[in-house]
Amino acid sequence: MEDNRQFNNDGTPVGGTSTEPTMYEPTSPYEPEFRKRHRFAWNKIALFLLISGGIIFGLGWATGARGGGIVFENGRLNVATNANHETVQMSISGSEAITQINITATSANIIVEPGPSLSVSLSNISRDAVQYSGNTLTINAPGTATTQGQFGMNTTVQFFSFGLSPGRAEIRIQVPPEQVESLTLSGTSGNVTVRNINTTTLYASSRSGNIRLNNIHAQTLSAASTSGNVRGENMHFSIGNLQSTSGNVVVEDISWDALTARSTSGNVRISDAYIHLGRMEDGETLIQSTSGNANLDASNRRRDLAFSLTSRTGTVRVDGQRYGSSVNNSSAGGVMNVDPAGNITTCTHLIRMSTTSGNVRLNFD
Repeated sequence: MEDNRQFNNDGTPVGGTSTEPTMYEPTSPYEPEFRKRHRFAWNKIALFLLISGGIIFGLGWATGARGGGIVFENGRLNVATNANHETVQMSISGSEAITQINITATSANIIVEPGPSLSVSLSNISRDAVQYSGNTLTINAPGTATTQGQFGMNTTVQFFSFGLSPGRAEIRIQVPPEQVESLTLSGTSGNVTVRNINTTTLYASSRSGNIRLNNIHAQTLSAASTSGNVRGENMHFSIGNLQSTSGNVVVEDISWDALTARSTSGNVRISDAYIHLGRMEDGETLIQSTSGNANLDASNRRRDLAFSLTSRTGTVRVDGQRYGSSVNNSSAGGVMNVDPAGNITTCTHLIRMSTTSGNVRLNFD
């Protein structure tokens, strides 16, 4: 049945309001205009967001490391990035002259490992942090969490405000195993890792991060953390200093001429150790903890070493034998060893171990 009725502009039938149902709902001529305004407002918002995102990305692209080279004294720094501009790869031509590396980072992890040539990899850190002059490579990366972001930016954009966390920053250095004479690595909240490196001096520190050392050969080695742990294996050096305030010091397969290992509220545990005798005059091993345990397993012969062990409230054991709170087999300034049978032998090395509320254990091969 054909419906030939006519309608007013307000949608009512001509001649009055009909109560009869119609075959379709008429559309007001004012509704399309409202929808146009609605769509126009949303289009402006979308365009603004698109332009803003493009500006942020463009800044990240422009200020990040995008390739090309930066000329430094005595060499060229060749730079490349990954597709997301989160990792900067740097190789230095003429880098054979570099013998010192100094790294300071606030929140970045630091990793040093061997490689065929000197190269630098930065994750979420601007390449501007790298300085290369003469025989020294310096990396200074403060404030990496917010001021250097996901696209290599060096701006004050707070990425986490948009839910775009820049992730953990990282500095990774590859060096020929025996090229670098001095390594100084300092972190605040990041971890410091060094592996398979031969060097003259190695200084590694972190305020709240852990320090991990593996397969290290050095003349002088120092590793210290305030609230993190210091761990190492296969380490051989002449003079060593291993310290943590509230963390543990745990090392194995280690040898030295002179060593200081301390922890205030953590344990100090040294195993599979060998003490070089006669290479250093007045060589000494000092192992201390305030409220933790102090343990040393040495592969030296007992008769070759003098020792003095004390614990204020704990127990002292040597080769499993308990000596109460202290034992001292040294005399004449620590150069004489008195064995259990009363025989006196000449020694060149003294072991001092002490703790306040923990236990002290010393074992020989």
